[in-house]
Amino acid sequence: MTTPIHSIADDLALIELRPPLEGFDSFIGAWLYQSDATCLVDVGPAVTAPNLREALARLGVHHLDAIYLTHIHIDHAGGIGQIAAAFPETPIVVHPKGIDHLVDPTRLWEGTLKTLAATARAYGPFVPVPPERLVPAD
Repeated sequence: MTTPIHSIADDLALIELRPPLEGFDSFIGAWLYQSDATCLVDVGPAVTAPNLREALARLGVHHLDAIYLTHIHIDHAGGIGQIAAAFPETPIVVHPKGIDHLVDPTRLWEGTLKTLAATARAYGPFVPVPPERLVPAD
């Protein structure tokens, strides 16, 4: 299945990220801003990281100036480890309190499993992000 991309404006696109759960179509998305910089806002869960990479490639995006995470919940940031690996030079901007959780996502993953159970397992686990990649949001 091809990942849907919706052009919102000349410089803004919504990339639908569809996890393998019934009823979750058009539920999760990543935003791509392309103007003087190319930036991605949120990356979705780990299970959708390959779809996000495919959609970015279809859009001709081979470089990101920044990745911004609105927060570190699994549906917004679960795939950051995989996307960080695909764009190894891109800084990842995140709330300062989220940095330690992305460097070592053990507690974050355990809490997510406890709260979301089967949904968390379907979304897939967090992959750690090297600390030098993470920039605290001001």
